[in-house]
Amino acid sequence: MIAEVSLRKSIFYHPAANDPVYRFFAVPLGEKAIPAALLYFLFSFGGTILLSLAGGTLYRNGSLIPLSHDYLNLINLGLLSPLGAIVTVNFYRRLSRFLRCLVRGDWGSDTEGAAELHSMVKPMYQSSLASWLSFISGSVIAVISMLLRPGWWLGIHGGFTAFYARIFICLNYGVIILMLYKSLVTGFLLLRTMRLGLRIRPLHPDRCGGLKVIGDLSLSMHYFLTVVLLYLGLLALFEPECQQNPVFWFMFFLVLLVALSSPVYSLAGVHRMMQATRQRMLLRLSSSLQNSLEKVPGGDDLAAMQSVQGLTELYRLAESMPVWPYEFGSMARLISSIIMTPLAMLINMLSSGDSLVSHLDKLRFWGN
Repeated sequence: MIAEVSLRKSIFYHPAANDPVYRFFAVPLGEKAIPAALLYFLFSFGGTILLSLAGGTLYRNGSLIPLSHDYLNLINLGLLSPLGAIVTVNFYRRLSRFLRCLVRGDWGSDTEGAAELHSMVKPMYQSSLASWLSFISGSVIAVISMLLRPGWWLGIHGGFTAFYARIFICLNYGVIILMLYKSLVTGFLLLRTMRLGLRIRPLHPDRCGGLKVIGDLSLSMHYFLTVVLLYLGLLALFEPECQQNPVFWFMFFLVLLVALSSPVYSLAGVHRMMQATRQRMLLRLSSSLQNSLEKVPGGDDLAAMQSVQGLTELYRLAESMPVWPYEFGSMARLISSIIMTPLAMLINMLSSGDSLVSHLDKLRFWGN
């Protein structure tokens, strides 16, 4: 009983404890993704629309470019922010579940090693320094962009509406930076988990060898990277000057490379273990099936025939055992969502006169 209470205390923490946005919008609603996203949508997009309507910046009024013409921020506040909220809530929920399974030893792993690994990543996830640096950096980015666009409704002359919207833009940038940091920690956590000797159950009903929790965490982390990639793609589509900036392309291809490769890299160890487990199971079943077949040369041993039938069905099940800890449909959706962004950018680049392809001679690098 004492050990059970100690276990509960050791895992009773939330990896989002240093995320004020999550604690304000998701925790009071029971950490449910859709309600949290709707609440964030009402505050960010709904509040901005109402204030811009009252302040006269929704439509053209004077010399400022109005909100109704700022398609990039309309999409960001109205669509990407709620989508990011959904992805973030799912990530934290799956991460919490993963940590609990890890410490409880649900995968039959080295419990001492699991507890040591848990103690190592706990302060990383709860780091106040990481949180402060993330939101300070987000604020700096938002203020700089505000100063660089004085003629827009969101610029320095946009009044209270601009400052209100900039609050949520600061929060968005802060959450993105904090989540990128936690994605790195999660990648480290997954790689170290592979060294604990996981027990794979080939015929587990989750059809992932009993490791679906691990696969779900990896996918949720990379869904977030997909949202970041989508934001960068929209930035390139609506801000053609970004396409002539080598720093932007470095960031874009870096995120694209990580989003495409990290689901495979972070779970490569699990993949090898699942492959080896399936192969061993197939060899054992094949040997047992061969022995049973030798007992029924004349077809008069009913027990042996039933054994052959049962072993044949098990062999077919083992052949269909997956070798990655997630469903094929989930992985296919992730890959397709990642590919769509660069594909849309490529089409725009080939058809736009303001694209990088049309201005290769004007491309400037540092120091040129």
